[in-house]
Amino acid sequence: MCNTGKNLKTKESFTILPISSTGAKVFGEIKKAYKDHRQITSKETMKKLNIDIILASTAIVESCILVSPDNIYSVLAKLRKGFKYENWLT
Repeated sequence: MCNTGKNLKTKESFTILPISSTGAKVFGEIKKAYKDHRQITSKETMKKLNIDIILASTAIVESCILVSPDNIYSVLAKLRKGFKYENWLT
């Protein structure tokens, strides 16, 4: 069983960053660049990547470093100047 009180305290130690209109614009640019780079034609395939691209666009707009072991971020870093990410597992 989950200790809800402990999880609530953990959530309070993080700041939730909203997606701004600038973030939405960056999201669209990154999504198109990734789709073109990978030559993806399936809407369903791209839909699965939305959260990853939202996280990347928010990191760019907020000048943050995204920490993740997901391979998509190495591709996005090559496609988008100013995007910084780290993989702490390697």
